[in-house]
Amino acid sequence: VVEVTGNERVPTAVILSQLQRAGVRPGAYGPAIREREAASNALLGLPELSYLAVNIYGTRAEIIVREVEKAPVPADIVAAADGIIEDIQTDAGRAMFQDGDVVAKGETLISGVLDLKEPEGGTVDLGSLVVHAAGNVTARTWRTLEETIPLTSQVKEYTGEESRSWGLKILWFDLDFFENSSISSGRYDKITETAELTLFGRPMPAALTTVTRRGYTLREEPVDGEQAAKELEELLWFRLEELMAARKGEVLRTDFVTRQEDGRLTVTLLAECREEIGRTVEREGEVGRIYGTPQEDTKETG
Repeated sequence: VVEVTGNERVPTAVILSQLQRAGVRPGAYGPAIREREAASNALLGLPELSYLAVNIYGTRAEIIVREVEKAPVPADIVAAADGIIEDIQTDAGRAMFQDGDVVAKGETLISGVLDLKEPEGGTVDLGSLVVHAAGNVTARTWRTLEETIPLTSQVKEYTGEESRSWGLKILWFDLDFFENSSISSGRYDKITETAELTLFGRPMPAALTTVTRRGYTLREEPVDGEQAAKELEELLWFRLEELMAARKGEVLRTDFVTRQEDGRLTVTLLAECREEIGRTVEREGEVGRIYGTPQEDTKETG
């Protein structure tokens, strides 16, 4: 028996396939397996792994692996919203703003490009080091959320027209009869009822289906403006809470504005918040690569 532990990204089947080439497979004679040699040979064919060990315990082969850690992707921290920075903490990269600065959505808050300082008196351009920027940026923001609905709603009014049709299903056969679905208004509710047929209390492989169609028309009815405004306010508040939960923020102050125009009711939520506005945006390049053109010292000869 061969058991593999420690892998997450590399499929177990891939590891077992490579181990089989190294002689470790179900049914192999355990004492004949050279554990270190088999582990080394298998590891050569698995560049996704940084470590592999083979341990034989009687009839069980325990395979312990460690996967290669992924290198961090170069990235910047950019602003997800307009705001005034209250606190900026940098773990990696270079802060482009300081506390009290006003920033706009999309601006780079923490850059992933670090300028390498040239030693005093040196003549070599050391360029820049590209890293995965990390940090937290808390800012005061102002959010505007809006919802709108019509001031009238359509209500069903049944006309009294009604039609029925029946169908019988026996085994895999479907039989429809007395089909009549003509409703003058063209609009109808369709209600389907299915009854399983029985004989002497035992279910049969047959069922009777009744389809009822009830005609209706639509009429417009004014909505309760006060109730509708209250429901829209609750909806906007729920959206704001979801937004703050995602941004690890808090609501400092809110105000609602209600207006009616062009047959619609619109409610606007104005909120002052404190939230994390940093958003990681990956960039092209390689982690740790130095950009710049080295300048060599030259001597005149004559």
